[in-house]
Order: sequence, then structure tokens, then C-alpha cells
Amino acid sequence: MSRHLDPRHLISRRRLLGFGLSGGSSLLLGGCALNGFSEKVGEASEPLNQRLEALLQGRGPVPEFRPDQVDPAALLVNSFNGIPRLNPASYRLRVEGLVSRPLQLDLAALAALPQHSVIMRHVCVEGWAAIVAWSGVRLADVLTLAGISPLGGYIEIDSADQYFESWDLA
Repeated sequence: MSRHLDPRHLISRRRLLGFGLSGGSSLLLGGCALNGFSEKVGEASEPLNQRLEALLQGRGPVPEFRPDQVDPAALLVNSFNGIPRLNPASYRLRVEGLVSRPLQLDLAALAALPQHSVIMRHVCVEGWAAIVAWSGVRLADVLTLAGISPLGGYIEIDSADQYFESWDLA
């Protein structure tokens, strides 16, 4: 019995060699932290990483949905650390680091800022997704108010339920 391979599933020798070289070099670079080159490798590879991320994620507007597409049953409470309990009287949103005006905003100050609403697909790191309606202050507005430095490339987010995330500032 003869087997016929679909040419669409074949990889050219050139592409296979490219995969091998890129994979092999990443294995070699994996040990850089052990030999003192990690900082130089990071500085050299960061611009490429950022360009690749921008290409993969795109920088266009977030797709929006209609109100009738919101499915409350699909929205799950995260399982990271349960539902946070906030004391409205003592809650403060802190913005610090590479900013010209560090902030500690209480709920009244947040409510006084321009409010926005958006219906979008939320894709959770836990593996679920839902179309949800969000409203409140835009992060960009808070960062503008704090006077974020152009030297900052990332923001760190510590949530009320002890979840941690970092975002590329772009």
C-alpha cells in the first residue's frame, strides 16, 4: 500500500533548519543566568520580543460586543483567592513607581474621574472566557493623572484578591 503525504503538511528543509537553529539557540541561552550574560541577552532580545508581541497581539482597538451578547452565566468568580472583601471607607488605589505624582485614590476620587463602559470578551488566565460589561475609570486615565514616566515599560498590578499581573505599558 503506498502512502501519499499531503504537501501542505510537509516542512521544507530550510524551515526545519531554521526551527532547529532557533530552538537550539534558545536552549543555549537558557543557561545565561548561570554564566553572567542574562542581563546582556535580555537587553539584546527585548526589542525583538516587543516587536513579536505587537505583531501577535495587534495594537488595534479591543473588539466590542452588543449588550444582548453578555452572558452572565458564563462569568465565573475566579478561583485564585475567592471574592475579596473591601472596606469602602479605607480602600485606596495606589499608583507608585516611575510616576511624577504618586497617587492614593479613594472610591470617591475614582468616582469623580471620567467613567467609561465597554462590552468585551474577557479571556481569563484560568482558561475560561466570557463576554462581559465593564465600567469604571480607564487605566490610561489613572496613569496620565499620576504622570507615568516614559522610562517605565511595564505596570505591575496587585489585585484585592492577592492576584498579581504585569502588563506591557504599550
